[in-house]
Amino acid sequence: MEKKDGKSWELPEEEYKKLISRDPVAWQEFIRLNYNLLIGYIIKKFSCSKDDAQDIVQDSLLEALTNLHNLKNPAKLNPWLFTIVRRIAYKKLIVKSRPHLMPLGDHDIDATGFEPGENIDPQELQFERRIWISKHLNVLTSGQIPIFVLRFYDHLSNTTIANSLDKSVNDVNAQLAKAIKTLRQAFEKEFS
Repeated sequence: MEKKDGKSWELPEEEYKKLISRDPVAWQEFIRLNYNLLIGYIIKKFSCSKDDAQDIVQDSLLEALTNLHNLKNPAKLNPWLFTIVRRIAYKKLIVKSRPHLMPLGDHDIDATGFEPGENIDPQELQFERRIWISKHLNVLTSGQIPIFVLRFYDHLSNTTIANSLDKSVNDVNAQLAKAIKTLRQAFEKEFS
């Protein structure tokens, strides 16, 4: 495995076969060549700690080892590996961020179990909203959930979300609008 253009690694067929057969020497070399590259990529793209990045890379390499036999074209190893890394990073970093409070700004959904006129603690109200939304994320499509979570849990801009998910800003805006509309409909159905 030699560095081809500074960004990707060309994987000769014989090395690919060694990796599929789980040759320990081939895997050590593969990890040696990719580990720091992946750590740097995660830290830069997701602004996370080195410890988080190391956990993500470890899980990603383990998944790559487990599923390498599914890769049809060895030339696509680098994009395939980075796809695994991005997916695991989103999963780990989004789940990790969920315990924080989520202000919804203009898209606030007032779903509470409080009686009208009751003296309500704003933090308790926010907590109730988060619980309701978390329970109802399943009404969103698999494409809407990461956009919604990145926007309202991680407070990322639509442009940043589009760049992170390799989507257009218009697509992110449309998916976010649909997600909000779907959650509002679920709320109205439950509380009307």
